Amino acid sequence: MDCFKSPITHKPTHARKKNKLTRSRILNLSSLTNIKKLLIILKPKIIINCTGLTKIDLCNKNYKYAFKENVKSIQNLINCLKDLNLKTQLVHISSDQVYFGKKNKFNFEKDV
Repeated sequence: MDCFKSPITHKPTHARKKNKLTRSRILNLSSLTNIKKLLIILKPKIIINCTGLTKIDLCNKNYKYAFKENVKSIQNLINCLKDLNLKTQLVHISSDQVYFGKKNKFNFEKDV
């Protein structure tokens, strides 16, 4: 994803919650080193993940790239959280896209 070229980027938007300033960060999820560095520094209580490749035509044409962006990156984040033994809550926001599985049929929520 083009917007994730830099390892750690501060996004200058802020939100106030109970008189505390909260900052959002953009992180390259393909770099285990950068993920761990940021997690060690921030020790977040919650991570809201909104990453994902949603260009259907690109996903259908390049399965490996789609897998890397939509699956591998999240596995990296989860593995880093486990390795660091952090009790961070991970919220994953995804699209409503449903893809064919290996069985040549659609996958539904009950199949996961």
